[in-house]
Amino acid sequence: MSIIAPISTPQTPVATSTGLGSGINVSGIVSSLVAAESGPQTAQHTSQAASVNADLTAIGTLKNALYTFQTSVQTLQGLSTFQANTATSSNNGVFTATADGTAVPNNYQVTVTQLAQFAKIHSADYSSNIALVGEGTLAINLGSSQFNVNTDSTTTLSGLADAINQASGNPGVTASIINVNSGSQLLLTSNKMGAVNTISLNATASSGSNLGSLNSLVTLQSPADAIMTLDGQTVTRQSNSFSDVVPGVTFSLTGPSVVTTPAVPAQTGPPAIAGIPAVYATASLAIAANPSTAISNVNKFISAYNALNSTISNLSQYNPTTHLASQLFGDPMLMGIKNQIYSALTASISGISGFSTLAEIGIAPNSTGALVLNSVVFNQTMTTNPTGIAKLFSSTKGVAANLNTILNSQLDASVGTLDARVKSDNNQLTSIANQQTMFNARMAALNAQYLKRFNTMDSIVGSLQNTSNSLTSMLANLPGFNGTTNSPVNTKIG
Repeated sequence: MSIIAPISTPQTPVATSTGLGSGINVSGIVSSLVAAESGPQTAQHTSQAASVNADLTAIGTLKNALYTFQTSVQTLQGLSTFQANTATSSNNGVFTATADGTAVPNNYQVTVTQLAQFAKIHSADYSSNIALVGEGTLAINLGSSQFNVNTDSTTTLSGLADAINQASGNPGVTASIINVNSGSQLLLTSNKMGAVNTISLNATASSGSNLGSLNSLVTLQSPADAIMTLDGQTVTRQSNSFSDVVPGVTFSLTGPSVVTTPAVPAQTGPPAIAGIPAVYATASLAIAANPSTAISNVNKFISAYNALNSTISNLSQYNPTTHLASQLFGDPMLMGIKNQIYSALTASISGISGFSTLAEIGIAPNSTGALVLNSVVFNQTMTTNPTGIAKLFSSTKGVAANLNTILNSQLDASVGTLDARVKSDNNQLTSIANQQTMFNARMAALNAQYLKRFNTMDSIVGSLQNTSNSLTSMLANLPGFNGTTNSPVNTKIG
């Protein structure tokens, strides 16, 4: 948005004569005449531009407050704001959990008997990482997936690890070299947990090659599934993190539960004795509603509205003592925005269950128009009927939707009332600037006209002065005009 600066007094052209003939200050006289002619009109343009710029500043202040309020309103349009839950584990050393808004508040007993883990196998010892492994083909399996790696007579242990990691079709096997006391070893690790993700290798050596030694691999860690019980029911998963057991809840297993009673193995007898499984300590999981997010966002909504209400009050106030009014005092657009928003905040919403007004949940305006939250009422309703509060704010007919519609009608860049006002103000500034530019041109022409006339007059006065001086000189040289008296001589006769 372009805001045109207020118009300043135009600069008059510099005079081309200073009264050389007459000694009169032609430049000063012309400047004074032009200034007297242009002053009132320029002052009027400057005042008009200042008034329009003040309106633009006021509209900008109002828009900023409305945008901030709209942000808080839009946050309350999401049902997740009012349906937040917490998941609390009694033993984070066994498991942690998170819950989204779809989870149902409840309590569960959890034991973890086994964590999921990756498979790890290693080769026999080599003299170093640059030892040759032999020529041939390796068929490497991860679970049901297989890929091949070819070696030649120059392939080293490190080169083989690189070839495995870079092989096309590798489903998730990472090869590395470890150097232990007994020598260098090729270590293969699965990137996938779960008992089905075993690693196996079959080496087919070329004639005379020792690649076949890789067929004898040692298991460092067997792949395993995660096993836990939920209220006594067994749950087996390939990962330690999963979200398909309790809807809306994600589990992250961190360690096995403590064994309180060791298992007793079965005995064949006689007499035969059945085995007794180990008993594990249980940890609890509590899913509960979490009103803190909703309370925080509602408080932001109230603060944003109160800031907007204060802004509107400041822009529209009148001081009866000083008789000074704010820029938008009595402005119908501002009053319309204020009334629409206030009406949406205090109106009764029909067609939704639970609550129909903000006052029912503890939110109401005070005598100054500011919203006040009754925390006791609001917290109680959030505990007893969070769904009702969510519907009041977030339904398609709710408070937030109605307010957002009103705010869009004011703030929309293409059809919004405020942007139309800004465009009108900028058009006025452009018009004032154009008028001043044309007026400056007329004053420049008047300045030139005055200079021409006064210079002509100065030339005539100078010419007359020269004539006067010449006549004075000529008269001074005539007999009787030189400063002496030539009286006739009297002659006595007789």
